[in-house]
Amino acid sequence: MKRLSEIEPFKNAKFFVKFTKSEYVDDLLNGELFMNPLSIFIKQEIESKQRGQGDKYEGAHVFRVTNIKIIDPETEQVIATAKQGIVQENYGGAEDTPIFCFTVFSAKDFEVIDQDDNSISIKLNIEEEDKKNFLDNFGDKAVILPFNFVELLSEDANNNGHTYVIKQVKYDDYEKGINSEHKKLFDEGSFDIVFWKDSFFEFQREARFAIFDLPTKQSSKFKMRNLRSYCGVLDAKKFFDDYYVKIGFKKMH
Repeated sequence: MKRLSEIEPFKNAKFFVKFTKSEYVDDLLNGELFMNPLSIFIKQEIESKQRGQGDKYEGAHVFRVTNIKIIDPETEQVIATAKQGIVQENYGGAEDTPIFCFTVFSAKDFEVIDQDDNSISIKLNIEEEDKKNFLDNFGDKAVILPFNFVELLSEDANNNGHTYVIKQVKYDDYEKGINSEHKKLFDEGSFDIVFWKDSFFEFQREARFAIFDLPTKQSSKFKMRNLRSYCGVLDAKKFFDDYYVKIGFKKMH
């Protein structure tokens, strides 16, 4: 089956969705974006002891090393060894960065189910395991955000004078050792550290709105314009099973 990404005008199309619980839908439609500092996700995995429930490596430069030796700096004697381990480097305060998370489905996530000279119809078609992970780990509602959501959010954040970044998460296999690009950015003190996650979470297709001038240890809300007239709301399961989009073509005269 043809994918939307195979059709030139739509190969870079993106579809924004926020999965949330039913009780939070009205707040979102009213433009109240619920934000958590990274520390909440770190704490969630540490306390649950279950991978996928939060992420203890949020806001960190993480890589695996082998043949480890720990040396006493005073005596220069080896005091411990290990065949392998995980190194985690952090900036002070990065864990206090508040973020709003949402999902970005790309053109390759949609199959073309109908096409003629006037329109094209597409349907979400992703791996069953990915669907299950979404339904097991996210809220029961899918709020379909407007195609220009990032532009609207940027405009409202600018109007509030915030220092912020909106971008998609970069996934990396932390088991493979040092990522030279990430190491360079970490050493430069880049904001990018907030947008790194292990490839274990890649199914999430996550993007983030991170505000850097409002560090906090508590959940908070960012107020943007009312979104009620821009969004659609579906049960999450219905979204994955039945959601399709019909795109009409403008005729040139």
